[in-house]
Amino acid sequence: MNNRLRASAGIAMLLAAAAGVAAVAINEPSPIPVLVGTFVVGLLAAAASIAGVAASWIDLRLGSTTSSPIEDEETAFKRRMAELSRHLDQSQKLIEELTAEVRAKKASLEELTAEAEEKQRLASIHADAAAAVETMFARKNEELVQRLQRQSRSRALISLVLSGVILALVVGVAGNYVFTWISTGQMPPVILP
Repeated sequence: MNNRLRASAGIAMLLAAAAGVAAVAINEPSPIPVLVGTFVVGLLAAAASIAGVAASWIDLRLGSTTSSPIEDEETAFKRRMAELSRHLDQSQKLIEELTAEVRAKKASLEELTAEAEEKQRLASIHADAAAAVETMFARKNEELVQRLQRQSRSRALISLVLSGVILALVVGVAGNYVFTWISTGQMPPVILP
């Protein structure tokens, strides 16, 4: 592992620990958890530093396991080229799948377009018949409405005449009762069925 990388990891760990302590300090009213948190963070930072120093010491003692920088660059280049080749192969497969899907969608669209054109052609052929049927329905509907209006008027007239007859009967019976009472001075007997 590179010494710079180790140092960066240690610094990042210290910053994260400091942020954690700050968060605890803000949320805790008591200083005891803050002190305990600070102590734990200090222990973790010390352990990380000791681990980094030990790794550097072991690296120096055993010698570098890597070969020359030119070989490292060549190996990295080959690795990147292999990754690029793999990604290009995956891209090619995806392009082929997408192309097949686009072809299928295009064929489906062409079928739907042809079907729509056929339906439009048939609709234009039968437009005259549809207009005639619509006119016939409108005329029949108008006739039905007029007939219902006539029936409604005649029913209203019949109920008006019947109401008048019933009212005349009630007024006639009541008038006769009152006339008999006034002319005789006695109230006539009520006969109930």
